Amino acid sequence: MERQFEAIYENGVLRPLELLSLENHQRVKLTLAEESDQGWMDLEFMNSCSNDSETSVDIADVRRVMSKIKGSMAQVVSDLRGEY
Repeated sequence: MERQFEAIYENGVLRPLELLSLENHQRVKLTLAEESDQGWMDLEFMNSCSNDSETSVDIADVRRVMSKIKGSMAQVVSDLRGEY
């Protein structure tokens, strides 16, 4: 019988993500097919971000900009979103 199921590799052991109807110590043959975690990512966008000339933000600049915000950050976010 052939069946597909997902598993996670942890500490040297493949752990199935569902209950399998196998007997204890039963031998099976596995075919490994790795899944990509990046299938949902927009790689073109990610590459364009990595090509930006500004790669870091100075904390002093962040503090300087944030010090100019009046009131609470929650209110500023609500105002920007048009929430009441």
